[in-house]
Amino acid sequence: MARPRKLTPLEEYAAYGLRKSGVSYAEIAHNNGVSVRTIERIIKRIEIDKKPKESGV
Repeated sequence: MARPRKLTPLEEYAAYGLRKSGVSYAEIAHNNGVSVRTIERIIKRIEIDKKPKESGV
């Protein structure tokens, strides 16, 4: 069983929006009470999810 996430999906997308608007990883992490690495993982996961899926045809 996986560990529970530290931020809700709404908080994760807010962090993603802040990052895309130029806010530093450190500032986002500090404001959310998590590590910089946690924010990096969230941003990476959201960017991967946004990529179009390849069809196996």
